[in-house]
Amino acid sequence: MISRAVEKLIPEKPVRWCVAFLALLFVAAVAAGLSNTNPSLQEMTKKLVELMQAPVREMAGGSVFLIILVNNVFASLLLMFLGILGGVIPVLVVGTNGFMAGMVYRHILESSGAKHAALDMIPQAIFEVPALLVVAAYGIWLGIGSIRRLQGKEERSIRELAGIALQRYFKLIFPLLVAAAVAETFMMLRGG
Repeated sequence: MISRAVEKLIPEKPVRWCVAFLALLFVAAVAAGLSNTNPSLQEMTKKLVELMQAPVREMAGGSVFLIILVNNVFASLLLMFLGILGGVIPVLVVGTNGFMAGMVYRHILESSGAKHAALDMIPQAIFEVPALLVVAAYGIWLGIGSIRRLQGKEERSIRELAGIALQRYFKLIFPLLVAAAVAETFMMLRGG
């Protein structure tokens, strides 16, 4: 039943394989971030968390929501279409995001406790990470498709492939980003 739902949402089998690969990469990168003991990276993480929270405290909820949503939409579309350049950038972004998520989680865990850390990471785990994995997978798919097109092995044009990826984006990824922005706005305004 779940597999049919996934097939309906992501009909392209190579994209589903990319999502699985990227999920494994993300989990490994989170583990690396969690186990990181480099003091300079830990200090950088602390400053990053403070920097992300500081401007939000004085903003209205609607502004916070729009900033988060616009940032996530712009970044995800850029990530997907940069995949056309061979699919390398989406892999690097997923690995980097996983490592940073692990470091941020460890920082919040050490500074605020397990309950607070888990609550702060829920919006990312439920909405943003799946959106990241799917958009990056479509980026890789576009990269492979563009290489295959240049080699004469792909019948569809790069424009057609990009159109398919964009349709999937608005069907699956955009709703996840809206939900993530709502959840993050709530978490940030409550003081998380």
